[in-house]
Amino acid sequence: MKEINPEKYLSAEETANRLDIQKSTLRKYAGMLDSVDTKKPFFYKDDTGIRLYTEEDISWLEQLIRIKNTPGTKLEEAVKSVYGLRYSSVTTPDTDNYNASEGFFGVIAAIQKYSESQMEIIQRQSENIDRLEALVEKLLHEKIEAEQKQLEITKPLKEEIPVPMVAKEENQKKGFFQKLFGQK
Repeated sequence: MKEINPEKYLSAEETANRLDIQKSTLRKYAGMLDSVDTKKPFFYKDDTGIRLYTEEDISWLEQLIRIKNTPGTKLEEAVKSVYGLRYSSVTTPDTDNYNASEGFFGVIAAIQKYSESQMEIIQRQSENIDRLEALVEKLLHEKIEAEQKQLEITKPLKEEIPVPMVAKEENQKKGFFQKLFGQK
């Protein structure tokens, strides 16, 4: 970290590592945020023109990534939302041409769009559960019917086996001593 003024600044590499993104991605995001208002850059640059990032900047970049990762949200919309949120409480001549409420309403719209997509997913999952429950019920019913038919087929076969034959087979099975001495 470099000490400039009383604030601590992080390099692009340190910031990219903290955000778990590539340095090129960080440069892209930072460039887009800086280009929203060329008179008032979003990030601090040192004398050589290298961007340095504060903890607050990292928080804004995390917010940008969260909004960007919302389904259906474009990166440009996320950039405008973050810029609007950061400067919504600040009214200066440099930012008067930017409508900060657009950023806030952009976030609200993104959240609403995400909620709607989640509701659609829940609805589809519910329909899938209903379909699967009906399938399981049908398969169980078919299995019960098949078992009943199997019992109906095997029941007459069991009745056809005469009992005396079974008893006769038991009498034929005599041990060596029984046969020799003729005892029961």
